[in-house]
Amino acid sequence: MSACQLESIPFVPLRHLLKTMSIYNLIELSRTSKLWKEEIQTMQIIQPGGYRITIDEIGSSVEMAKQDCKFYWNRKEKSKLLEYVFGCYRYLNSIFPGGINHLRICPTYISDFEKIPNECQILSIGIASEIYTEWDLESLDNFSNLDILLNHVNFRKGLSLNGPKFLIPENSKMLNIDWLKVENSESLTSSILRKLKNKIINLSGVKFNEKEINEYLWDLKQGNGNEKLQILTIQREDGKWNDDEVIKGLDTYRVGKQVYYLEDYDPLIESEDFLPYHSENRICISDSYEFRRSDEIRCTIEIRYSTIQIFVWNH
Repeated sequence: MSACQLESIPFVPLRHLLKTMSIYNLIELSRTSKLWKEEIQTMQIIQPGGYRITIDEIGSSVEMAKQDCKFYWNRKEKSKLLEYVFGCYRYLNSIFPGGINHLRICPTYISDFEKIPNECQILSIGIASEIYTEWDLESLDNFSNLDILLNHVNFRKGLSLNGPKFLIPENSKMLNIDWLKVENSESLTSSILRKLKNKIINLSGVKFNEKEINEYLWDLKQGNGNEKLQILTIQREDGKWNDDEVIKGLDTYRVGKQVYYLEDYDPLIESEDFLPYHSENRICISDSYEFRRSDEIRCTIEIRYSTIQIFVWNH
């Protein structure tokens, strides 16, 4: 049926007919005239549930979170690729509003950061270091921090720094965002760890020693630490943690298996590995150590070989 034939159908049956059309057919119809675009916008037939945008060295895409709709591009010249990706997103968002839930981008696009939309819920930067070509890594030699991108984009809930290793910033937005993940944390110092005021923190490849973790726990116990903290995961690249040194002097007691439920759980947190292994909002804790903060809030320390997980209870 042509666009001209559709125009002759009354509103109620027309709305029913449009609901039976695929998203891709609706997009094509919206491009035939301004009238049809406005009609589809008004009817709000499709609820995308937000958008996921990926721009990296493997391929780039725009997809709806709650609908089977995805547009994909292979690697192209960076400036042209951004035009395609964000042009596609802007048009989709104009007819099916949703905003950006998750924006994933490689730091190799530094020269084009100003073209990136300035708001999303979760911002992910980089991918595994081995994915980058030698030329890509050389192009980053003078990029000592990510302040340009972090200051340009208003990421509301989460930040995930996935690589390469030397792209670790100390930005005020990183320190205070609700969810933080740093994949290669060897350059993070204990002084930066103390500055983190996030609710959920996941740090991999840390170089902290047991004394530094013990001092962090002492601050937490005495009420001088991160008052917003709910879960902190610290993982070494090699070697086992010494339990006795980690909990030294904290007057802990042993507890058996228990289940932790995250306060104010938001499914968007599943966009990246912010949380420890879990099933929805159910995190199983094995035998662990526990102490109470100065305000009587329970803090649980689970130590599994090279991983320490700290849980602050909400009751």
